[in-house]
Amino acid sequence: MARPQKTGIEYFPFDIDFFNDEKVQFISAKYGEFGELILIKLLCKIYRNGYFIQWGEDECLLFAKNSGDNVTPELVNRVIEECMERNFFNRQKFEDYQILTSSGIQKRYFEAIKRRKNIVIIQNYLINGVNDNINRDNVNINLINVDIGTQSKVKKSKVTKKIKDIIINKKTKKL
Repeated sequence: MARPQKTGIEYFPFDIDFFNDEKVQFISAKYGEFGELILIKLLCKIYRNGYFIQWGEDECLLFAKNSGDNVTPELVNRVIEECMERNFFNRQKFEDYQILTSSGIQKRYFEAIKRRKNIVIIQNYLINGVNDNINRDNVNINLINVDIGTQSKVKKSKVTKKIKDIIINKKTKKL
């Protein structure tokens, strides 16, 4: 029985300057440590599922409940709205498809999974510019896997050496 295909990733690169990013600093200035907590938990939820998450009232309610006693759905929605104002999340994709994603999230995700053989992509959810990298990376996935084989290195035997000697002798006799 085959293992189910993973869509998300188990870990993601977390920039050491995350809290120095101006977008994050505005969130922190407005919402304090709760804003930072919400951002980090949202990123974990997104990468666990892939390169986007569906977002609506139900998701917001459950997310707030799982984020701590002082985190309300209203606070989560205000933080997300501020994130869209600051281009931390892509507003157009949210308005069109009710998803949270960004070009940075998508680039990091597709870089992390570039060696996977099968990738499920929803074309409409991709942000312009990310699409070009995915097509190129998918071609590279095939090229990377082409040279992976089941061959093993075998020690040269005496028989192999004799065969080479015979081939060389035949060639020299013709000359």
